Amino acid sequence: MDTISNPAFSLSGLIGTAKSICGAASLPADLSATPGARDGGYMPAFVGTVLLLRLQRTASEPTQRYLQALLDARLSPTWRAGASEAAARRGLRSALEGAAGGVLLWEGRQLEASEGLEVASITDSARADVDFDALEAQLDISGALAVHVYDAAHHLFKGADICAAMTLEGIRGETGAFDARLHELGRPYPGQIAAARNVRRIVADSEFTTEDARMEFGGDSGPRCQDAISIRAVPQTHGGGRDALAWFAATLEGSLQQSVASRDMTLDYALDLLAIGLIDLAVISERRSFRMLDSRMSYGLPMNLVAENPGFNHGFPVIQAAAAAVVAEMKLKAPKGRGQGSFSALTGRYVPRGISSSIRLVELMDLLGKVLAIELFMASQAMDLTRRTLPNRAFGAGSAPALAATRTHLPMVLQNRFASDDMNVAEWLIVQGTIVRAVEDAIGRLD
Repeated sequence: MDTISNPAFSLSGLIGTAKSICGAASLPADLSATPGARDGGYMPAFVGTVLLLRLQRTASEPTQRYLQALLDARLSPTWRAGASEAAARRGLRSALEGAAGGVLLWEGRQLEASEGLEVASITDSARADVDFDALEAQLDISGALAVHVYDAAHHLFKGADICAAMTLEGIRGETGAFDARLHELGRPYPGQIAAARNVRRIVADSEFTTEDARMEFGGDSGPRCQDAISIRAVPQTHGGGRDALAWFAATLEGSLQQSVASRDMTLDYALDLLAIGLIDLAVISERRSFRMLDSRMSYGLPMNLVAENPGFNHGFPVIQAAAAAVVAEMKLKAPKGRGQGSFSALTGRYVPRGISSSIRLVELMDLLGKVLAIELFMASQAMDLTRRTLPNRAFGAGSAPALAATRTHLPMVLQNRFASDDMNVAEWLIVQGTIVRAVEDAIGRLD
């Protein structure tokens, strides 16, 4: 048996081992296809793999051998996205037992559980000594989802910084708000410092984010004192979310060392705090994209980012309105600000709501990816329109490769075209990390 060694149960070890089993995610051949984990879809293989690795920690020896066989075969139990906790548990147990209704993921395919076990050559006798009741009791659904949330959110924060930097390029923004002294000396919060540093590195050496470029472009009536708060407050907003993510990671690290039964409420609180941070990240991104529609707020960009024939082509208003609608949906998923758990008067046990909070975060990340995708789409258009007026200037060290990576899959909008496919492509570029990789290949790892 090609045995995969069981990791030390640290957060980084769990993520690394799960990814080595699942394999790196890649873009589909049809980039206009709707991304996979949607209504009626299934949770990704990464989550099920983390579940199996977590179950190994407390399982009996026969059960450990069975779980290892699933891992060796790259089989991952899954359940329908959006299912209740009870339905998720039933689905996972059916998948592990090979029973009807269970689904196992294998090489990107959804298999009936019995078919998946045949792929792994796991016989009925190999499952005879497995205690499936104990397995179900130890299913750490909220923990597995939380690990997935951390890994994905970390990349989304980087993507948000890149989108903000590209918007800054498109409006020939003022970079003083990102000065290291302002954040490292005046407001020394770790996340804020990291966000400002990322934007500085991305726009480094830009010939557009300068006063002479603003004057040459002609959109300013005089020297620009500062940009709107959705631009200049990027370090504070992105940074606050980063600090929430850091506390979430530290809390998750501790909870991974606990059994499901002994876990306290702290992870639930951290999940809800991160949810607030993700919503705020979407809010400020939507406000940045909104400003690019209006010539007065974008310092001279064409109205609605129309490249040609404004009497016929409508540009981006409907696309931007989609971002506003998604943000409204995200706000409906915000934590309610009251106790979500419950206490049993008879046993004194606390029944946490970590699973519902984890599921909400997965949904919020899916929605945040859409909002950032729209900013990426619009900021790329703004950069190209700005470059038309100032063709002899160069974009920043990180924003130039970000634009190039976007344009590889998503051409500039010159006339009316069906926008849904474009929005799906932009979303893939964000959630699959294509833009982040392009920038990091050029300037090194972002914070």
